[in-house]
This record gives sequence, C-alpha cells and structure tokens, in this order.
Amino acid sequence: MASAPYVAGQPVSLAGLSLTVTGTPRDGDSFTVTATGPGSRDNGNLAGFAALRRTAGHERTAEEMVSANAATLAARRDMAAAQRAILDGAVAARDAVSGVNLDAEAVELIRFQQAYQASSRIIQVSRDIFQSLLEAV
Repeated sequence: MASAPYVAGQPVSLAGLSLTVTGTPRDGDSFTVTATGPGSRDNGNLAGFAALRRTAGHERTAEEMVSANAATLAARRDMAAAQRAILDGAVAARDAVSGVNLDAEAVELIRFQQAYQASSRIIQVSRDIFQSLLEAV
C-alpha cells in the first residue's frame, strides 16, 4: 500500500492514477483505492437478474393473474348480457299478458282528469249562483 501527500485542490497521483479530492481533511481521514475484482465490469449482475426472472417465475405469475382476471371479467360480462336478455324477455311477456298499453292509459288518465276539473268547476259555479239567489231573496 502506498501513500501520497494531500494538498487541497491539487491532484493526488499514485501508481498511474490521478485523483482530485476536495474538502477539508481531518486527522485520521483516509481512503483506499483498490483494483476491482474479476467480472465487476461485465453484465454479470444483469444476467443474474435475468436468471432470477426465469427461475422465480414472477412474470409468469403476473401474466397468469392478468389472464385469469380477464377471463373472469369476460364471463361476467357474458352472464350480464344473458341476464339482460332474460329480463327483456320477461318484461315483454308480462306486457303482452297484461294487455295494458301504458301510452293509451296515460292519455285516458289525462282526459279523465280534465273532465273531473271541468265538472268540479261547474259544481262550484252552480253553488255560487244558488248562493246568490238565496241572498237575493
């Protein structure tokens, strides 16, 4: 292990390596520069991650979950469509059996309401006329 003096802002040269260290040193400060081990500059870590992906099966598990959810959703949508068709058929059958035309019934209801209001007005006018005749006597 070699050592070299430190002058703030000046490069430190050792064994063909030049470093510039900044900051104020304190007593006991040191740093060590060593050669990296074999394989430290290759794609070993990336290959390790790729192997982990293949062996642990995380992607396969996620893919299976997504596929299962998609299949369940499609089945539920099909079931909802079938139930909607059953409901529509039941409503149509009920309407056919009851023989009630809601539009015609609404028109008749309005007609009867107007007739009732007219009769009520006639009765009120008759009452007012009779009251006037009684007061005149």
